[in-house]
Amino acid sequence: MPRPTVRIPFDRREAQRIADIRDAAHEDDGRHFNPDFELVGVAGELAFEQWSGIPIGPGLNGAGDEEDFKVAGIQIDVKTFQKANNLIVEAARIKPGTAYVLAQYEPQGFIEFRGWEWGKVMQTMDVKTFGKHTIPNHFQHWHAIRPMHQLRDGLLLLWDRLELVAPAGGIHDGETRRQPRSGRRPFQ
Repeated sequence: MPRPTVRIPFDRREAQRIADIRDAAHEDDGRHFNPDFELVGVAGELAFEQWSGIPIGPGLNGAGDEEDFKVAGIQIDVKTFQKANNLIVEAARIKPGTAYVLAQYEPQGFIEFRGWEWGKVMQTMDVKTFGKHTIPNHFQHWHAIRPMHQLRDGLLLLWDRLELVAPAGGIHDGETRRQPRSGRRPFQ
């Protein structure tokens, strides 16, 4: 039986507009891996916002995506690729308490969310470089990461608590603090 995924349309004109802004902000930083690098990433973020109802982070129109999304104290980083066979997270930038979402870009105007995984789990995965680039990345095949419904269900469970007790650096560092809910309920 095929693994369930989530397929969402995105606004290509809006994605291109924002990608052009990001391209200008990232000019000559050595991180453009293909000509549509920014477009692919922005499309994934716009589709995730549409699917989840979670407002996109402040970096969308600026220099980048230090924090794509945040809900109930959990950071979510959408990793979008033209060939999304593996969830790939740069080893030097991985955050244990962040949920990393794998998305497949379809140039016809769709994003397919294939799954997600915690940064803490990704840190235990093998490391390699991909293509001609020398940046070490942790990676996991998309069939081995968690399905999207688990992210949705988990975030809704956290959201529905009157007051969330969340760890200071994410859900895995052990130190807790009280954090009230803010904004509207996701996935509505």
